[in-house]
Amino acid sequence: MRDSESYPEILDRLFPAGFADPEVRESLATLTGAPRSDFEAADLMGRCLWDIFSDNHEVIDPDGGVIDLGSFRGSGDTLAAFGTARARVAGLDWRWGYLDFYMGTGPADRPAAMVLHPILFRRLRAHDLHWRYSHPRFYQFDFGGPPQPESDQWPDPSATVARGLADQKREAEVRALRESLDEAYRESVREAQSEPPPDIVVAYSQVYGRWPHGWPPSLGAVPP
Repeated sequence: MRDSESYPEILDRLFPAGFADPEVRESLATLTGAPRSDFEAADLMGRCLWDIFSDNHEVIDPDGGVIDLGSFRGSGDTLAAFGTARARVAGLDWRWGYLDFYMGTGPADRPAAMVLHPILFRRLRAHDLHWRYSHPRFYQFDFGGPPQPESDQWPDPSATVARGLADQKREAEVRALRESLDEAYRESVREAQSEPPPDIVVAYSQVYGRWPHGWPPSLGAVPP
């Protein structure tokens, strides 16, 4: 768990009393099937924060810098540690781990997210912060094969040829997978350009009066 002094200052400014402050609780109380406890309300707000600060999106400060909470897992850890620390200060025995916030909200959380995302964007705007949208995309990582041990003996020609053929096959498979992922992203962008924007993008536009940077997504961001 991270030391509380390592938290980005913006979390203290957005939620000085922790995730389940009065505005969050009161807003969720108007929903059908609202969270049954303050802890559940705080849990939802933590996941909504992940939606905005992580998931490849970026929160931009007044100088144009990115407020970085870490990787997908790292941002979940940062939010969990912050929420736990603030709860402890308030005398509450609430604890979270990175998995509680990792990957943010899901389809079942949509009604609550539609209420909480605007709250977050209003608070970001009050601190002169902006948000950059990133269209969902899968990436292919190539970690390479295991290193070959060094040997003082002459290499076996047949083994060398076999390794060469295996490397060529692997490179072709990696290239094909990369091309497949790029094409899937292109298709996803084309669909997004012709469909209504996601709820989170709509929430931003309602607060800021314009679309966020990155919306609508562009095919220009895809490698040729």
